[in-house]
Amino acid sequence: EATRLIKVAGSVDKGSPIVRLNGPATIILEFPEKYSEQGAQAQDAVDGQVAVTISGEVNPQKLGEYKLTYTAVDNAGNTASTTRTVTVVDTTGPVITLIGGTTIEIEVGSNYLEPGLSIADNYDGVIVDYQVNGSIDTNQPGEYDLTYVAEDSSGNATEAKRAVKVVEAEDTVPPVITIIGDSSLTIEFGDEYVEQGATAQDNKDGELNVQIIGRVNVQKLGKYGITYAAIDESKNLAQVTREITIVDTTPPPLTLNGESNMEVIRGVDWLDPGVTAIDNYDGEIE
Repeated sequence: EATRLIKVAGSVDKGSPIVRLNGPATIILEFPEKYSEQGAQAQDAVDGQVAVTISGEVNPQKLGEYKLTYTAVDNAGNTASTTRTVTVVDTTGPVITLIGGTTIEIEVGSNYLEPGLSIADNYDGVIVDYQVNGSIDTNQPGEYDLTYVAEDSSGNATEAKRAVKVVEAEDTVPPVITIIGDSSLTIEFGDEYVEQGATAQDNKDGELNVQIIGRVNVQKLGKYGITYAAIDESKNLAQVTREITIVDTTPPPLTLNGESNMEVIRGVDWLDPGVTAIDNYDGEIE
């Protein structure tokens, strides 16, 4: 555009300057952005370019609507003004930080202890009020979602989710093995050893198979161990041992050589025919 100034001698200047804003008349300022004043220009038909004064101020640290007035006065005292509206807004929601992470795992039957959270807002600072949506059945395995909702003073809402996994308790208990019969046996050499076995019961898996390890040689004196082992599905191992001792408490029988009643002639040397001793374990003994 172009302006032509025409001065008429002896005429009175009653025309006001024209004020034009630099930039838009309405500005939306997101907190905490800084406000940069763009100013305005004024042109008068007689005086040409006229100075512009600005009244009002913008506080970008406080939400609200601010009015700025731009005024120009020519040499004849004619006044003109226009306004700019600056609105400081907060459209940013709070930031939720879940203490303990977004996934928590607990065992069936245990109590869920909420670790909590922290909420920070760009305008309000620390927020303490929030809402939790969702529920957890700690007696039923599964994954449960908790939704945390926080809202700042400007009505900006933010949500965060936490997954709580309820899992079966880790099985660290080994099976219980019960020996059938005595856990310690003494067997006479030559007698038969009859294996009675054992049973195994697990707190999770119920009855388990029992593996028998070891052997007894009833033909040899000594101590023997028969080990009974069972392992559950969680790899918990249990072992018990039966102690068997092979003993020989039977003395060797003596067998007289010759008759048990013998007659000898007086004066004649008698030769003892002796005895024979055969033991059940050692065989013939001198």
